[in-house]
Amino acid sequence: VAPTTTQPGAPVPTKQIATKPRLPLPKIGDPAAQISIPRIGITRTVVEGIGLDQLKRGVGHYPTSPLPGQAGNVAMAGHRTTYGQPFHNIDKLSPGDQIFFTTVQGKFVYKVTGSEIVKPGDVAILEDKGDNRVTLIACHPKYSLKERYIVYAELQGEPAPPIAGQDKVRAAADKNDPFATVDGGLSGEPAAKWPTFAWGLVCAAVWFLTWLVQRLLRRRLRSNEEAPSRAQRLV
Repeated sequence: VAPTTTQPGAPVPTKQIATKPRLPLPKIGDPAAQISIPRIGITRTVVEGIGLDQLKRGVGHYPTSPLPGQAGNVAMAGHRTTYGQPFHNIDKLSPGDQIFFTTVQGKFVYKVTGSEIVKPGDVAILEDKGDNRVTLIACHPKYSLKERYIVYAELQGEPAPPIAGQDKVRAAADKNDPFATVDGGLSGEPAAKWPTFAWGLVCAAVWFLTWLVQRLLRRRLRSNEEAPSRAQRLV
């Protein structure tokens, strides 16, 4: 085959290099991953964010932490008794149990290494520990907000690289993080406590009025010379 020649002054053809498409970064409220824990029989969607709205939809991912499969401490929170209770049986996980994640970067496997119970203000569990782990957070005990149950699991294999622009998003999330506790929206909506308190007062008032009326009726019936009838006694 005769070699290709180029006319003097003509542009030299360049080799086309295929570029990988830019992976999308999940925004608050977007699906960020899928989590599957065979030991406790759950497969759920992980939503970006740990606010009230996000945790109502399932497991929430801390925007300040890496995405599942990436290097560092991946943090997630979920309810145990409400909104689908994704972490209802999180306390049944034992060392060696597997946790699977699927993201836009692939599939990743973690193995449980341990668990502990901490106070809601113990934000140290969210810090980078120098390894590649996932930290699962839920309320403890069930039906209580007193403490938090934490499960740690270690990534098996090499971590995925950060997605382009992710470092900037994490830095912004860390700067604007409104939560001073480890669980974000796990404690529920603060505004809901006042209606609960008000209805408690109403119930107490109804009980007191009922008690007062029955005391007055009993005295009135006893003051009569005749014995009260069955109907009067029921009233």
